[in-house]
Amino acid sequence: MTHPVGTILVYDNYPYGEDRVVKPYWFIVMGRTSIIEEPQYYHLFKTTTQRQYYQSGGKRCNHNHKRFDCSTYTCFDDDCYIDFDLSITSQHTIEDFKKLEDRGIIAPKGRLDESLLKELYHLAIKSTGAIFKAKQDFHTSFNNDGIIGLRAPQKRDTNYHRKKYTY
Repeated sequence: MTHPVGTILVYDNYPYGEDRVVKPYWFIVMGRTSIIEEPQYYHLFKTTTQRQYYQSGGKRCNHNHKRFDCSTYTCFDDDCYIDFDLSITSQHTIEDFKKLEDRGIIAPKGRLDESLLKELYHLAIKSTGAIFKAKQDFHTSFNNDGIIGLRAPQKRDTNYHRKKYTY
């Protein structure tokens, strides 16, 4: 069984953090690759508690982001942010996650409600943190999980193209 979109997962002692500190990380499932693709992967956005980045004058204050207050969103232990302009995590297969869950390394903490998920979807498809194919996977996953009526991502969506580097 796969986790539906909006599931909050805690990965204890996550070894792949950018700061190279092994600690628990909180992820939000935003989609899955197609079931016909083998292996199948989750598309996840990692949350952060680094408030200073998103406050006025912070280095990410202009990023496409959403704040979660833990008093409102009780599946979070602390106030946190999801930054849609940072890259999504798509490096773990669903099967790998299942094995880690069976060992108690990953645990589901709850699921976000449909109205919030629709807001997150619209932020995600306008962001730079996911390639177009992942955004299409978001749309398919939302539909498969019963959240319908969302506009499919278009290549012309704001910020679709990642910055191109010349060598």
